[in-house]
Amino acid sequence: MTTDEAKGAISRREIRPLVPSEFAEGMELLPSAVAVIDTDGYLRYANRAFERRSGIPRAEAIGAKLPELLCVNADDYQACMTSVMDGRPWSGRWIAVLKKRPAWIQEVQASPMHNQAELIDSVMLVIRDLTKEDSLAKRLGGDSSMTAMNSLAAGVAHEINNPLSFIMGNVAYLVEEFDRMRPSLGEDLVEEWGGALDDLKEGAVRVRDIVQQLGGMVPDMDEGLGNVDLGALLDTTLALVQNQIRHRAHLVREYAGSNFAWTNAAILSQVLLNLLLNAAEAMEPGNVDNNELRLVLRSGSEGRVTIEVRDTGRGIAADILPHIFDPFFSTKAVGDGTGMGLTVTRRLLTQLEGHITVRSTVGEGTSFIVSLPALDRSAPRRPHLTENIPKRYSDLARILVVDDEHAVLRMVERILNKHDVTCCDDGEEALRLLNEKEFDIVFCDLMMPEMSGEELYGRVVGTNPELAKRFVFITGGAFTAEAMRFAKEVANPILEKPFTPVQLRAVVDQHVHTPAPPD
Repeated sequence: MTTDEAKGAISRREIRPLVPSEFAEGMELLPSAVAVIDTDGYLRYANRAFERRSGIPRAEAIGAKLPELLCVNADDYQACMTSVMDGRPWSGRWIAVLKKRPAWIQEVQASPMHNQAELIDSVMLVIRDLTKEDSLAKRLGGDSSMTAMNSLAAGVAHEINNPLSFIMGNVAYLVEEFDRMRPSLGEDLVEEWGGALDDLKEGAVRVRDIVQQLGGMVPDMDEGLGNVDLGALLDTTLALVQNQIRHRAHLVREYAGSNFAWTNAAILSQVLLNLLLNAAEAMEPGNVDNNELRLVLRSGSEGRVTIEVRDTGRGIAADILPHIFDPFFSTKAVGDGTGMGLTVTRRLLTQLEGHITVRSTVGEGTSFIVSLPALDRSAPRRPHLTENIPKRYSDLARILVVDDEHAVLRMVERILNKHDVTCCDDGEEALRLLNEKEFDIVFCDLMMPEMSGEELYGRVVGTNPELAKRFVFITGGAFTAEAMRFAKEVANPILEKPFTPVQLRAVVDQHVHTPAPPD
């Protein structure tokens, strides 16, 4: 045995290598790297995959000491050898530091090999490459990161929706009062004040749209199946990528009639988002007049509905096209994508009983066609906002409003000033009022600090089930797991913030302006 003790050198020994005929010719065909070392760690055999992944010619690797050749952690290597020399297989992770290549992250399975005397004289290592998977996990983040993003997005949307609700409500109230006073105002004031109010209203609506997009950025994968308006979902998803599209192509919508699908809106939105981003990135920016992104929505055959995302970008070569759904396959530059977008897209569509096909011509563009089950008319739906409120046959409604935002309380009271409105800002006070006074409708915020709307509702259900039916929940977005579950399951109507005076009055008017029942 010869050993070079020089610092940084790799120990080597003259060794009789294991040749494929003695070992197994099939090892040469395996996609995983396979190595065999003797009990001192010197390499006796390496297959083609080991040579290819390490970049070290086998002639140079055979006879070298493996932990030094790959620069693996000494403790990790020792743990492996201790187990194997005791006759126990070992599995774990190594990180090989290569001279001219990126680190090689390995999942190693080590097994003892015995000679004719039944003594352990070698160790077989089967090495699965985890480098790409590790890189993908870092790029995409783990489940906890997605959960944190979901909670953050919903929480931000909730915090903005609360003040936005009373901003929009009060702007709408001022517009109504302005219209009422218009005849008594001079022409200059009408123009100046009217313009200011229009600008306020436009700004508030734009903030509302941004918040709605924020709330929908991270899909709720636990949301159940339902009847989804595909045209509306396409428009909502388009709003998220509008900036990426408008500098690259002009957009054409081709929606044939009213199309619904029995699907999961959150998951489908993620699918469409991936396809729209891919289409936008396939077209060079700055050439809007010559580029087109066309969305085609139409009824298909055999109870299906189809969505086509068609671009006039660079197209995909015929030899590449069959591989675009393969994991880690990407036509983008290194570092610009994970190679998992279309793989995930197809997997998500499979969950929805859908499928995806692609057509492409180099220099002309690409079309992705998504097919989904069409509307199931027998499927359950959430009741219309006013359906579940018991009719009270009165022109004057007695209304309780429970919300921890005082500005929201003042706004609701101002809009419903023709009715008998009582306001409170916490659940305990609401319980006291409900015990002392009869109310026709209870508008209750879902997310409150001391006692949530769900808790208040639960207390009322236990003592007065009929009164509980008169609850209408108002919310700026549920961002806890409990609140999300409750919002999905409760039968009572839910009024989303920011709501308009028209929406708020519609609930009350439907409730109190119902003709009296016949005698």
